[in-house]
Amino acid sequence: MLPITCAVCKNWWPRFFEIAKENDISLIVIGSNPFESATFKEASFGSARTYFRPSRLAKTLTKGLRELAKNPGYLRCSWFAVVRGFLVASHSSPVVRALYSRYRVIRLFDYLQWDEGMVLDTIPSELGWQKDPAHPSPWRFDCRMDHIKKFLYTRMTGVSELTDLFCKLIREGKMSRDEALARLAIEDVAPVELVNSVLADMQLNTETLNWPQEWFLQ
Repeated sequence: MLPITCAVCKNWWPRFFEIAKENDISLIVIGSNPFESATFKEASFGSARTYFRPSRLAKTLTKGLRELAKNPGYLRCSWFAVVRGFLVASHSSPVVRALYSRYRVIRLFDYLQWDEGMVLDTIPSELGWQKDPAHPSPWRFDCRMDHIKKFLYTRMTGVSELTDLFCKLIREGKMSRDEALARLAIEDVAPVELVNSVLADMQLNTETLNWPQEWFLQ
């Protein structure tokens, strides 16, 4: 059930195509790269590119219903957003392809070599965008729920999305193991204030959930 936390963001895909239609744009270029696909999720959770495959649908529904039976509190979810997010989880999902067949979507880094240093230098210098200084990592700092999700994935599987990414970069020779470990020690921890600000909206905090304090950046 953990991927439900991303359901709302998945609902943005139709809006991207509506913006393209309003501005008479036929080609949409997205900035994700081949290393971002969190392969550790696919066996247990599925991913945006596998949710809608018929071969996975039965397993996804069965596991979801089992979790729902164990915790009826899931019934309080916005199931319209969850189901819609499932159907439009990716630009390559059958629903999105059927509704927006006249638009072509490509990933920029399927054609250009992805280089993290170049990307992190280009974005602020050319676009003037800056990372929130409260976040230790430039990775997904725009999502308030990311720290919560990262913690839950780590507790459940022992792996975070950032760990998965760095493993791929090591295998591709783009990062040394020592560099990855040094960065993870800084970037794969969460500022406790940010986590508590999200939990406060749910009338929770890290102490009531008994989360280990060493996981947080004080």
